[in-house]
Amino acid sequence: MANNLNSRPVMTLLGTHYLYAINNAGTVEGRVLASDVVNLIGSPSGLNDLITLVGVPSGQDNLGTFSGSTLTDNSDLKTVLQDIEDAIEASTPTGDVWSIISTDTTAGSEGGMYVISGTNTLTFPSAPANGTQIKVARNDSTNTPSVIAGSGDTIEGVATAETLDVDKAATLFIYDAAGNNWIGFNLFTP
Repeated sequence: MANNLNSRPVMTLLGTHYLYAINNAGTVEGRVLASDVVNLIGSPSGLNDLITLVGVPSGQDNLGTFSGSTLTDNSDLKTVLQDIEDAIEASTPTGDVWSIISTDTTAGSEGGMYVISGTNTLTFPSAPANGTQIKVARNDSTNTPSVIAGSGDTIEGVATAETLDVDKAATLFIYDAAGNNWIGFNLFTP
């Protein structure tokens, strides 16, 4: 088994009752009962080091309670690591993902980025937060305009829907709550 600089196997706790020996290359080399860990790491002081690293009192079979809501209370290390992984994956930003719309669509209240074509209508969310941003790009070489509607708010100070008829043009709209108005900024016009 490959050893680290302290001549002890590299260890990872993966559950309540077992320890897995993992070499420096990340390969699992064996599984032992937690009660046999003293023999694996060489001395009772090594076991105390492991207990200190985990951060729970000796003899406790779970990690106790946590102050937040992300980690499962009274669970083992594997469950906590899974909670962390799930939280990271759930918080991965999706702001750079454009939604290609082929039917009439209402934008989400958090804003977003939309590519619109044909006679489809993109309706802005009702009661958006101040500063909500929506990017709209048009991808349609026909002469048929696409429509954006303000859902009760004005767009560029006008209460009617706006038409988009320039192919490959992109506009950023930012909501101004004080004026109940979507303000447009031209990002690109071919």
